[in-house]
Amino acid sequence: MSRPVGAMAHRMRQYRQARWVPASSVVWAVAVVVTLIAAGLIPLIADSRYYFHGDTQSAYLGWWYHLGEQVRAGNWPLLDVQSWRAGNLVAEGQWGLFSPLTITIGVGATLVSDLVLFVTVVKIALLAFAGVGVFLLTRSYGVPPAAAYVAGVAASLGGGSQYMEWPSWVNGQMITALLPWAWWAMRRTMRQGSNPWPVLLTSYLIVTVGYVYGTLYLAVVFLACLVEAWVSRDRAAAMKVVFVGVCTGLVAIAVYLPGLLTSPVTIRDQWDVVSDSWFQVELSGLVASLLPSVLTPTGSPVGDHLPMQYIAWFLPLLAWVDPSRVRRELSGAAGLVSVVVLLSVWVLGPNRVGPIRWHGRVMPILVLATVVLAVVIFTKTVQRRPSARRLLLSLGWTLGAAYLVTARSWQFRNVHLVSMLLVMLGIVVVWALIREGQRVSTRKSLLRGMAAAFVGCWCLALMLVQHHYFPQPYAKDRNMPAAAADYRVQLPEAGGDAMLVGDPDAAAVRDPSVSEDLLIAASWYLNPKPVQSTYTTISFRAFSARFCVGYNGSTCPRAIQELLEREPTTGERWIDLLSVSTLVIFRDSFPADAVASPPPGWREVESTEWIVTWVRDVPRPTAGGVVWSSPGVEVTETHMDDRTLRFRVGEVPDGGGTVVLSRLAWPGYRVDGARLAGPVADQLVTVRVDAESSGQEVRVRYSPPGWMFELFCWFAAVGLGLLWTVFHALVRWREKRSRLSAGS
Repeated sequence: MSRPVGAMAHRMRQYRQARWVPASSVVWAVAVVVTLIAAGLIPLIADSRYYFHGDTQSAYLGWWYHLGEQVRAGNWPLLDVQSWRAGNLVAEGQWGLFSPLTITIGVGATLVSDLVLFVTVVKIALLAFAGVGVFLLTRSYGVPPAAAYVAGVAASLGGGSQYMEWPSWVNGQMITALLPWAWWAMRRTMRQGSNPWPVLLTSYLIVTVGYVYGTLYLAVVFLACLVEAWVSRDRAAAMKVVFVGVCTGLVAIAVYLPGLLTSPVTIRDQWDVVSDSWFQVELSGLVASLLPSVLTPTGSPVGDHLPMQYIAWFLPLLAWVDPSRVRRELSGAAGLVSVVVLLSVWVLGPNRVGPIRWHGRVMPILVLATVVLAVVIFTKTVQRRPSARRLLLSLGWTLGAAYLVTARSWQFRNVHLVSMLLVMLGIVVVWALIREGQRVSTRKSLLRGMAAAFVGCWCLALMLVQHHYFPQPYAKDRNMPAAAADYRVQLPEAGGDAMLVGDPDAAAVRDPSVSEDLLIAASWYLNPKPVQSTYTTISFRAFSARFCVGYNGSTCPRAIQELLEREPTTGERWIDLLSVSTLVIFRDSFPADAVASPPPGWREVESTEWIVTWVRDVPRPTAGGVVWSSPGVEVTETHMDDRTLRFRVGEVPDGGGTVVLSRLAWPGYRVDGARLAGPVADQLVTVRVDAESSGQEVRVRYSPPGWMFELFCWFAAVGLGLLWTVFHALVRWREKRSRLSAGS
């Protein structure tokens, strides 16, 4: 009996050892985290609010906070009628209503006092998480841990990440953090037959962030995995990719179809193709992307003179590879190559294709794929001792890149010179370490590790140079408060629903004292008063056009006149139809005499350096209810919430009548006991009641268009994923029992 027992014990040891992670991998993975945390702290040297700029401050923080509040209150907010053109949360997508990650961050935002610190911690944590994902992805291509460390660090330090995603586009940073994990998990499921739950979970998290670019990136990665399965002629692996793609596609239907079906009434219904300079990426910029000073094209409306096309300084090391080995190794990295090619075509293409805009956004993922491919190719095909000629070739590449960027931005020639010299110095040091490591075999491993550590540290050195010369991102700081308590002091005398008129954006950037009187965009969600002037990427086209409302809730001066005008169908003033009871007027947008006295029925309750606040003498009910009924029609509201309104019909003339609600006519409204009529001014929900409706209750209910189908797709995706996960676990458990039984 001792021999079988010993054999079984030996097999069990092998089974456990196969699942252990080598100690060197753990060390280098920890080094990735430490290095990236250090990198994340560098921008804070010049600006302690670096991670609190642009859309993070104007949109995402407010969205997180409002979502967190609603979830803590037991609500799942699909619609917010008081936010008007910004209130269709499910169609907006980027609210992350289906995302456990976004919801968790949102709940966290409601529990902290220092919001700038909270945002900074979240973003640096995402940065470190992304690095470990890239480390694992690179290791999956058979790369040593030290080389994977280089990829894990460099892939997160591209110019697009540093100057776009970190300070402003946090949803983009979430995708950059999650995508390498999904890619690694997909390859693991394909090749090792591992349980699919990691790839299903990470893919789900990517799609539910609601950032459509992330879903497109994931589709590109799945296509790359299919290419790898085709090259290796692995049909089983291809079927696994297809199944994950089906589950992910079903989730995408639930997340994005509401927005697509709602788009006809939004500003996102355009499908034209445009190529302009807005976040344009140039081929010369990609060629010169090894320099940390490669700048966006001169004249770009956003991001002018920032190094957002930078990829990695060590790309010239590819001049040291053995061409005879590259073709053979590329077959194993066919998926990586296809991703780099597809993303390069994407960023160099037309700058807007329908709702897909600003292809400069794609740079962080192009950096990720390019860095991983470069590290894989270099590690597997580098010459044993790169010659001096190869060194000169890589230095010549750097010199040529410096010429390109200097010719296009001569005023930054000193920056480009410093950048070029530092890159050249780094290349020479790596060349010397590699040659020395090949000459002295007893120190080969040590010197290779030193070379990798040097490359990672040199990334930080070049990052310090970048942030010395370019300390500020493209996105502006609107100087919103850091403390959560400071968002609750504005509009102390406001009553009912409030609306901001005027455009305080530029003043908020210029003068922090603006935030003492008013907030910007989605920051209003942190204020206890219901203010409709929040942030949206989709908007309701007719509403925004009439009142000239921008994406951030600001308006042009004529908005006051529009609000006080009468709507022809109802004869009511628009300010009454919208149930606005407080007007917050930004002084700088109006002549002094225009805000000297409020209209009849209103009074001035606050006058400061920045704002004048008018409040109704008798505030109206909040938005969402009945605001007008045609002559002879009498109705009484019995219930109202964001998605539902019920009213009882009293008197109705023989010809019937209409009832107008203070709700935007988003697609998806249904009526029981009456019928929908054409919306007043293409904006307001209007209900037609018949003479026979007298004494009956009418129910108006909003559900996103296609909602039952979308929920079915979500449940199907989650159900299929769970079934596959459980089935795989049961099969492996039975195989394990069979092996143990055979060994005994």
